[in-house]
Amino acid sequence: MSSLKLIPCRAGSQCPSPVTVSGGAPASTPLVAAARHNGGIIPGVVMPSSTACHIPWGGQAIAKTEYFVLSNPGGAALVWERASHGSIPQGALQGGHSETGEPLYFGRFNYAGSIISGVVQPSHQVCYVPYWGQATSNVTYEVLCLKTVPLASLGLQ
Repeated sequence: MSSLKLIPCRAGSQCPSPVTVSGGAPASTPLVAAARHNGGIIPGVVMPSSTACHIPWGGQAIAKTEYFVLSNPGGAALVWERASHGSIPQGALQGGHSETGEPLYFGRFNYAGSIISGVVQPSHQVCYVPYWGQATSNVTYEVLCLKTVPLASLGLQ
């Protein structure tokens, strides 16, 4: 059993994995996700009331109906580590890449009273999140990091 997977999803259909990773607050609702866009894979968020992954790109929040949800069937220990100004903590999960190939990371921050997941783009020195049709950014954020991997995920018990 693998510890982490990006599970393909499509609008209107149930994603095949029940072990998803929360990307916001309240903790049980928004899901860490990513979607293909303009040759890149851009981290974003899926809200439970939505049938799309919303990604921040080009100053906008773009809804994508074909996307991936981060799943943790092996029970790897994940933590949100504080970071700022484009820094990426040890153990950070790469959530995608830009259209030019730059590694992108799962990130989040509190905006308008909600914790929303999105993308840390190191060269821009910020985390971007989608919010009501716009992409907003912050120089302080948290990055999703792998703390430990269970032995069972390596095929041993």
